[in-house]
Amino acid sequence: MAYVSDQKFNNKLEKDLTTARKIARKVDGKKGIVRFDMATGIAGLAKPLAKGVKRGYLDIRQKWQGGCIEFRGGELTAVDLGVLFAIINLAQRTEPEPDIGAEIVGLLPLLPNRNNEENLARKKNTLTINTNYAEVNRLLGKATDGNNIATIKEALKVLSLISVYIEDGKKWGMTHLINHCIGDDKSLTISLNYRIAEVLLGESSSYGKLSLKTYNELPTSVSKITYSYLVNLCGARTELKIGINTLIESVWQEPIAKLSKAVLNDRRTKIRSALKSIDELSHLKISAESQNEVVNVFKRPIV
Repeated sequence: MAYVSDQKFNNKLEKDLTTARKIARKVDGKKGIVRFDMATGIAGLAKPLAKGVKRGYLDIRQKWQGGCIEFRGGELTAVDLGVLFAIINLAQRTEPEPDIGAEIVGLLPLLPNRNNEENLARKKNTLTINTNYAEVNRLLGKATDGNNIATIKEALKVLSLISVYIEDGKKWGMTHLINHCIGDDKSLTISLNYRIAEVLLGESSSYGKLSLKTYNELPTSVSKITYSYLVNLCGARTELKIGINTLIESVWQEPIAKLSKAVLNDRRTKIRSALKSIDELSHLKISAESQNEVVNVFKRPIV
């Protein structure tokens, strides 16, 4: 009998915790706070692109929690990231019911030479939201006109084409950054991948929190991408140190050794300007040491 009582208590406790987490996520959503999967946030999917420069191709592999995670597809821009953050914030606000991946028929890719192993993403939760261009533009601080609608559609195309592969020992799962998107001239139906869904459903504690308002207000693509990277690198920590050269490599996804002196100096100028804007506009307090070669980041509550 004691076991049954303990089991009932544990079940009730878990239910109460789940409810509390759900309320906290919705409160965050209404405050414009975006919870973003840490592994995705620090992978370097977005890059500051000079005007007229075409997107490059992503082929990123990084170790993560004893396994690995890979991303392939077109490079994202700061605009694409903003659209993704707005969609995630909408999911936090509206609390859509989760779908099981297996129900999204035909949208989960299979890998060659895997002996017909099952894609574990089929057993994971996804989240599907119903929205419209006006709502996404409102969260981005934009008017709903032809140009901004076209920008959202283009961002969704690129986000949907990025494949995400996760491997842990013999187990693996593969999906897309956005599982699928259907729309017309007004409405949008968007399905988020299971790693993003796990954060929003409280099944993962590995995430960063950023302010969508701050992201929109930051003046340059370098400052937006740097802000996103730093909040995800912080995760649950309240402070961190990072070398200026490491930060430059992370934001532009290019080794310092390959840069000319002129390009490196230009990027140093841009990253310092970005850090100044982040310090002034965000919940991150930025300072420097060792002749400005090391950046100290202190994370304050988002208000």
